[in-house]
Amino acid sequence: MLSADDLEDSIHSLAIEITENISLEGKPRIAFVDFLALGNRQTALGQHIAEALVTETFIVAPDKVEIVERRHLDKIIREQKLSANDLFDSKTLEKVGKLIGADYLVSGTISDIGDQVEFNLRVFSVETSTVISGARQKSRKQGTVQVLLDRPITHQAATEDDQSNAVNNAIIARDIGNPLTLELKSATRKGKKLVVDALLIANESDINVVIRSNYGAQFCRIITENGTEYRPEHSQMGSDIFDRYQQYPFVKGIPISFKMNFVVNDDKINKLLLVEVDLDNENHLQLRNIPVIND
Repeated sequence: MLSADDLEDSIHSLAIEITENISLEGKPRIAFVDFLALGNRQTALGQHIAEALVTETFIVAPDKVEIVERRHLDKIIREQKLSANDLFDSKTLEKVGKLIGADYLVSGTISDIGDQVEFNLRVFSVETSTVISGARQKSRKQGTVQVLLDRPITHQAATEDDQSNAVNNAIIARDIGNPLTLELKSATRKGKKLVVDALLIANESDINVVIRSNYGAQFCRIITENGTEYRPEHSQMGSDIFDRYQQYPFVKGIPISFKMNFVVNDDKINKLLLVEVDLDNENHLQLRNIPVIND
């Protein structure tokens, strides 16, 4: 049993607390920072809460607030070379808030308390450089909540060459399916190893997908420009390497890293005619004419 409803109720209550404790005069701009688990851990749950609060705040206060795009916030954080922990410092929050033109920044923490998780939210006023309100909610630690809490988020370190960084992180192909979307970041060959680096994203709602795999060989394949078909040596989703039939939970809008690792014998591969992922009978995704980086 998933505790998604329990989590959604907590997020709804937090959104109400936000709008009731800030001035809505002049349509204030609000930015949402990922919640941190204790120990300053960045998790998929903390990311999900921040994203969900964006939507829920609009629902409870329609046309009364503006939300700062999280991509814009992330860009500023990278440019300023800030860590997640830095965003709990009032001077840093004030600086970031002014750079993104926000009136308020919403951040928080996640505490693991036995069979529950506790969300502690705080609202920071950029104008006064103070925390003006806080709120607390709890959710059962099971199902989706447990999975997201255990799933770490890793961010690529900021570099001086942001343009090069953006190219490295670009999505080069996308197949929007139902209910999953496949986004491909790169196909890289080094010797006999070829790695297809991709993301899988749930489009409409939280879902559980039954992976029908034997070391990934049954549900993935590529076809090279030479017409050779390969099945992966193994496939990895998040931190899990598939070695059996198993159920994998997806949360709407949260990208999951998905890597397919192949052993190839072609002398030369510059392009993949086909990249195919067939997780189960309902999730058949294909990408065509994918360039290969030869390392």
